[in-house]
Amino acid sequence: MRNLASMSLLAAAGAFTFGAQVRAADVPVIPPVFQPPPVSQSLMFMTVIDGWLGYRAVSSTDDPDDNSHFTYGGNAYASIPLGPRTSVQLDLQGEFHDDSNFEASEGAAMFGGHLSYRDPTSHLVGAFAGVGKPFADTIDDDSPGAYSGVGYVVGAEGQLYINNLTLYGQAGFGDFKVDDDGGPEGFVNGWFVRGVGRHFVNDNFFLQAEYAFGYTNCYIDGDCAPSEDAGIFHNWGAKAVGRLMGGAMPIYGTLEYQGGLYHADEDPDMGTEHSIRVGLRVLFGAGGAPTLLANDRYGATLDTPMLPVRAATWVPGMD
Repeated sequence: MRNLASMSLLAAAGAFTFGAQVRAADVPVIPPVFQPPPVSQSLMFMTVIDGWLGYRAVSSTDDPDDNSHFTYGGNAYASIPLGPRTSVQLDLQGEFHDDSNFEASEGAAMFGGHLSYRDPTSHLVGAFAGVGKPFADTIDDDSPGAYSGVGYVVGAEGQLYINNLTLYGQAGFGDFKVDDDGGPEGFVNGWFVRGVGRHFVNDNFFLQAEYAFGYTNCYIDGDCAPSEDAGIFHNWGAKAVGRLMGGAMPIYGTLEYQGGLYHADEDPDMGTEHSIRVGLRVLFGAGGAPTLLANDRYGATLDTPMLPVRAATWVPGMD
């Protein structure tokens, strides 16, 4: 009787185990859309190149009617590891706006560099510096030689990694004097802050939102007394980036909105801009088929703030 009871218990246990296995086999295994980066992996050499074109609408206090035109540009970013947790990044960014015949009537270009320490599982801290130039036909046509336009930005930056969310903050100073004859005008010895949030839906698709604010007390008319000639600036935007083709150099599609508000207290004058851009991005490096998430945590994940040089391009229209 005792042996019979033992055999019955073993049979019941076996049946339960078999049934659980059958039920488990019936449930599809869905891999998580987000894979946390491995702790031991070092930073990687990564390069990002993208180009875009779109439609831009601008208006100002002097010309309230919308002026709509073609806009185009491109960016290149390269991250170079110096060690397991330190790296430098170089980037070149340009945006140009055309009134007719595909000739840039205004725009901005920036070359930047970054030095940072990064733990891919948690955070990044670093510093950046860049030189840039605003472009405008008004500068060239009305005052040839008077406007240099070349300036710089410098500041500190950091990122925080929370699962599939990247939070990116920057703060710094900029100086873009664009009227040497009539007194300093432009984004003159001003300061700015910028925040970016990037949400990875999966390893190869993210949504991004950003906002930047800048201030200078010497924007137009060359009066640098506090609050006499202040410039107050806002930039904001949203972007979606997703993979179109895989391989060793995957290709991504980009869809972006950029907006801006530029306010001069002296007159007062105000200018606004809105643009919609579509483009392509190529990502390569890491010795294989990289993903957007891998690039974000290990590669070229930084950029140089464009708000100061954008504000300087509006000086001819405000002054």
